[in-house]
Amino acid sequence: MIRKNLTFLVINKKVVNVFLFNHLKLLRKYYQINFISPINSKHIKFDNHFYQNSYINLDRKFNLLIFLSNFFHLMKFIKNNKNNLYISIHPKNGLLLGICKYFYNFTSLHIITGQIWANMKGLKKTFFKIIDNIIFKNNNYLLVDSKSQITFLKKNKFLKYNFDCIYNGSISGVDIKKFKKSKLNKKLFLKKNNLNSNSKFILFVGRINLSKGIVLLLDAFNKLVQKESNYYLLIVGNEEIIFHDLIKKYSDQVREKILKFDHTDNITFFYSIADIFCLPSYREGFGLSVIEASASNLPVIVSDIYGLNDCMQEKITGLKFKSGSYLSLYNKINFLINNPSKLIKYGKQGKIFVSKNFNYRDVAKFFLEYINKINF
Repeated sequence: MIRKNLTFLVINKKVVNVFLFNHLKLLRKYYQINFISPINSKHIKFDNHFYQNSYINLDRKFNLLIFLSNFFHLMKFIKNNKNNLYISIHPKNGLLLGICKYFYNFTSLHIITGQIWANMKGLKKTFFKIIDNIIFKNNNYLLVDSKSQITFLKKNKFLKYNFDCIYNGSISGVDIKKFKKSKLNKKLFLKKNNLNSNSKFILFVGRINLSKGIVLLLDAFNKLVQKESNYYLLIVGNEEIIFHDLIKKYSDQVREKILKFDHTDNITFFYSIADIFCLPSYREGFGLSVIEASASNLPVIVSDIYGLNDCMQEKITGLKFKSGSYLSLYNKINFLINNPSKLIKYGKQGKIFVSKNFNYRDVAKFFLEYINKINF
């Protein structure tokens, strides 16, 4: 029996490792899986398995000349492979597929992971909403990574589209067994970084940019250091702005308590040594890092935005602060520090919450069954 082709458009290998890794193991049993990516190789290797890859210089950032080049190369590929199901994750990839639909008839699925225009105003917001309309109108199937995001889209007059939530939310879900506290890891980290045994850690995991609320977190931590001398801030993620410039305004006392690390495939290590997790984003589709933190028995503190409603339960797995207010964030961190019983309770309840709602096996099964229903 000839297997049908799934072709994923991805902006880098990290997207696959973070969001699709476990799905691929299940999908490849039933489908031929291909990639279109900016990786200049005919094959990509994941989990000791090689997948066919076609090079197109897809990128997160928008550049008109590169976008046009992407478009013509993608058109050429689709012309020869119309029977594939095309699956896009990043908005730019969804837009590329949407525009190609004006020229060729093929089936596509776009995965929506948040709205870039959520906090914009005026003409800029209108422009990006028009872009989303093109994406939603021209892609056959629309999967969204949180229920609250669908509600948000409907409130913003995207009423005519059929949005489906990926299981309970999250593209990937979480492998609970990989996440846990580790006294050994903490001991090793303390020794390597010359820190005393009383040191405690507030953790942030994610891309380092302004929309993730990194400045809010730094300002809140700056205030916290004046009271709590044994707390350190761990920032883990790749820089999209110059982090060194962000922390210049803080005192030496504060800067020496901020430890910055690049994104790593061994992200579970940082969750295993932390005491509190914070995600102060201004906009978010779904907080994967939040459920990873909860799976690690960490209490979470997140901004009160729609995209983070589904990944935590307020006053059960953690706390919400007023988006944009570093004082509100500081108060929530300070509350947990001064209420250690809550800190422990939220962590335990968080692991139970994630186990019930975001097991990666359930999410992968949903994804397979969803694709099985698509006629292409």
